[in-house]
Amino acid sequence: MCSQTLTKNLYLNRFSSLGLTTSIMVTGAFTTAPTAVAASLGTILTATGQVSIKRSGWSSYQPAAVGTSLDNGDLIWPAAGSQVKLQCSNGTTQPVPSGSPSGVANICPVPTVNPDPTMGDAIAGIDANLPYLISPRRTHLLSPTPTIRWNAVTGANSYRVRVRGVGVDWKTEVTTNQVVYGGETPLQPGEYYLITIITDSGASSTDDPGMQLGFTILDDSKRANLQADLTELSQQQPGQPTQTLAQVILYQKYKLRAEAIETLETAISANIKSAQIYHTLAGLYEEVQLNQLAINNYLQAFQLATETPDLVIKTEAAAKLAEIYSALKDTPQAQRFLQEAIQGYETLGDVTRVQNLQKLQP
Repeated sequence: MCSQTLTKNLYLNRFSSLGLTTSIMVTGAFTTAPTAVAASLGTILTATGQVSIKRSGWSSYQPAAVGTSLDNGDLIWPAAGSQVKLQCSNGTTQPVPSGSPSGVANICPVPTVNPDPTMGDAIAGIDANLPYLISPRRTHLLSPTPTIRWNAVTGANSYRVRVRGVGVDWKTEVTTNQVVYGGETPLQPGEYYLITIITDSGASSTDDPGMQLGFTILDDSKRANLQADLTELSQQQPGQPTQTLAQVILYQKYKLRAEAIETLETAISANIKSAQIYHTLAGLYEEVQLNQLAINNYLQAFQLATETPDLVIKTEAAAKLAEIYSALKDTPQAQRFLQEAIQGYETLGDVTRVQNLQKLQP
């Protein structure tokens, strides 16, 4: 590919690959058309005291925690004396009045247009025979020397790694499934970079059905704004796992998906058991079309929410698992979680969602 064509493709992909999207679109045995989850209107950033939410269609309020996403039509009700802040989709942070219910749309402005393009209906990050990219993938980054990770392919003896962008064409060969970028040309903020990985047998990351998912480096002004947000958060000292989830929400504000994922994985490695952490991590993996990793974490969220119990996360994780397994045409698993989701929404009194899920049954 000539440099002019590469530059044009990088420019065109920058917008589709780095837009804020919360879910893939999937099709499968139970669906008649692709479905997608719209971007949330706001997310609970911090919460002191008791807070409940009532989604559109629910018959009653349910407890909610930091990291819970809220959409247009949802209600939030902090108990008297509680202090709650929402991270809105437009980037602002807004307090929530306590003592009475508030419509989320009255706190966070509803976008006049949807700036959130869907990613297509590909189910990617599933084929264990491919060295599909794990990180950095469809994200901004803080570090100009990122660690590149990909799926380790059984039987592969070596991997050829290539990073391309305007003025950059770095190549290396390694025997492990990760490497730190070591090109002589520094990666620049605002430029878009693509990564490809090829095994010694010829299997390529480009054979994965996901989009070309690259990365950019966060510019200095946004980095300064992020640091100010993190400093303000640290002064509140909310404790774990609230601290982790609030930090992840801030990373998502700046589209730092790789940092958000790493933060959640670090918390899990530190044995912080939280259904919300696993559920949030699963959603991030789904955003970047790493569906096997999304499945693994939705399963963990479902199990922990069952033990806690946390009816909201259990039900929403079950609905996501039913959707993904359906797209993979794994009918037994799709049926199992479809029934769990229907039962959960029946308990929540969400007649509309129950009826929609019942339509998906064969």
